[in-house]
Amino acid sequence: MLLVSRPSDKVSQENTPSNIIPYLLFDYVITSHQFNSTHYFTKEYSDDIYKTQDKVSELHSKGWKVKEIHDYLLKNGYQIGNTIQSVYSVINRTKKRTDYFNQPILDGIGNFRIKMLEIL
Repeated sequence: MLLVSRPSDKVSQENTPSNIIPYLLFDYVITSHQFNSTHYFTKEYSDDIYKTQDKVSELHSKGWKVKEIHDYLLKNGYQIGNTIQSVYSVINRTKKRTDYFNQPILDGIGNFRIKMLEIL
């Protein structure tokens, strides 16, 4: 609790304390990924690519191996590259995107201080 008393106006006019008022200052800091531009919002893909990514994520979360996922996608006509590296790439891109969107937003108030400012 801060108690501030104003001095009486009977003080000399050269340095009038009644013109000096204490202000409470503090810093508010926020750290967020939401202020940065990203290709996750701007880049558009075809529906086939979204279907392929969803299927890869679904099969990977069920515990399928990368080779099994690649064979399944080729047999069922999904748009995927010829090597299993393309499945690794889809898994890594999906993980990066998920990690990016699940970042915590950090904020806090601190560095409280009182500063005497003169009113002109």
